[in-house]
Amino acid sequence: MRLTAARSLTIDLIFFATGFGTVLLGVLAPLLFAGRVNDAGLAQMFLSLFLGTIAGSLLLWGHPAQSLLRGLAVCTLGAILLAVHASGLGWLFLFGMGLGMSMTSANLLAAGETEAANRASRLEFANFSWALGAMVCPWVTVWAVRVVQPGAMFGFLAVFFVILCGAFLCTRAPAMAAVGRAAEGTERSLPALVLCCLLALLAVGVETAVGNWIPTLAFRSTGDHRAISLAGSLFWIGILAGRLLATRTMKSVSPVILSVASSLLAALSVLFLTRSHGLAALCAGAFLVSFWISPVYPATIARGGPLRGRRLIFVTAGLGSSFLPWMTGLLSERSGSLRTALAVPAVGCVLLAGLFLADMKLAVGERRTATGAGG
Repeated sequence: MRLTAARSLTIDLIFFATGFGTVLLGVLAPLLFAGRVNDAGLAQMFLSLFLGTIAGSLLLWGHPAQSLLRGLAVCTLGAILLAVHASGLGWLFLFGMGLGMSMTSANLLAAGETEAANRASRLEFANFSWALGAMVCPWVTVWAVRVVQPGAMFGFLAVFFVILCGAFLCTRAPAMAAVGRAAEGTERSLPALVLCCLLALLAVGVETAVGNWIPTLAFRSTGDHRAISLAGSLFWIGILAGRLLATRTMKSVSPVILSVASSLLAALSVLFLTRSHGLAALCAGAFLVSFWISPVYPATIARGGPLRGRRLIFVTAGLGSSFLPWMTGLLSERSGSLRTALAVPAVGCVLLAGLFLADMKLAVGERRTATGAGG
C-alpha cells in the first residue's frame, strides 16, 4: 500500500525527532557536565540511554502503529523527566526506551506500508530524515542554550513528540492489517539473519560512538562552545551526504562492494581523526568518518528486509549503539585519552568490512545451493 502524503510526512518527522533526541545527550554533555562528570560517568549515561533503546526495540506488541504511539508517549514522559533532572540514569533509560519503540515501529511501518520495489529507497529516505534531525540538533541546541537552560531542550522535545503523536493519529491509514506480515518478511535464513544483526550492531555502534563523542573531543581540543555545534553538525552532514550519494551509487555498484569500501575508508578516517589537531582538521575528520560509514546501516536494513525475524536487526542495532559508545568512554577513562579510545569505532569499521565479505560468500553459497536444488 502506498502511504498518503500526510502520513509519509508524519513518519518522516518522527524519524527527524528521534534523530534529534538520540544525539541530544551527546551535544548537551560538554555544556551540562563539563568538570562535574568524568568520561566513565558520561559513558554510563550513554549506556543507560541506549540500553533503553534496546528494551524499547523488544517491547513491541500488537500493530506497529500502536507500538509507535506507545513509543511516542514514553518518549514524551522521559523527556519531561529529563528536563527536570538531565543526569538521571532511570530517566535516560526511560527516554531511550521510548526512542527504541518509536524508531523500530517507524522502520517497520515505513517498510510494511511501502511496495517491495520502493522499500529500499523509502528506508534510505527515512534514515535520511533521522540523520537530518541529528544534524540540526547541535546547532539548535547551542543556539537555544544562550537564552534557556540546557535541560530545557528536553522539554521542547517533549512538546514536539506530543504534536507528532496527534498528527499521526489524524493521518492513520485504513486497512493496515498487512503491515505486520510485510514487515516480518518471508525468507528463512538463520545465517543471513545473524550476519545482518552483527552488521547492524557494528554500523550503528560506530555511528553512535563517533557521533556522541565528537562534540566532547572538539570542545576539549578548542575550548570553544561553537566547536560543539560545528563538529557535531558536520558529522551528521556527512551522514546526510553519504546516504544521498549512496541511493544513486547503489544502482550501479553492488551494495556489498560499496559497503566494504565504505567501511575501510571509514576506518582510515577514524585514524585521521585521532591524529587531528585544530578545529578544521577535527571537523574534516568528523565529516569523513560519517560520510563513509553512512551507507552501511541502510544497506543492512535493505539486506534484511525479506528475512523473517528482521526485528532482531533493530534490537542488535540498539545494542551496538549502547556498548560501543560505552566502551569508548571506558577506554578513554583508563587510557586518559579520548583520541586513543576512538580505536573502538576504528576496529568496528574493520570488522564491518570483514562481515560484508563474509556476506558476499554466504550469498554465493546460497545461490549455488538453490541452483543445485533446482537441478
